[in-house]
Amino acid sequence: MAELGLRSRPLGTPIGLEVLDVDLAEPLGERTLTAIRSLFAENPVLVFRKQDLERIWI
Repeated sequence: MAELGLRSRPLGTPIGLEVLDVDLAEPLGERTLTAIRSLFAENPVLVFRKQDLERIWI
């Protein structure tokens, strides 16, 4: 997924990935959203560690 500018790594199970270098509290660009959607299409569990949930924009 590095070709879309997003890094990830396996969680140790075949169904999940840890997504790296994404701050969900900031607006996400179309390229990042496309990359996240692509990862989710093949991995039903995505983990975004160390997110400040109080700053999440809706």
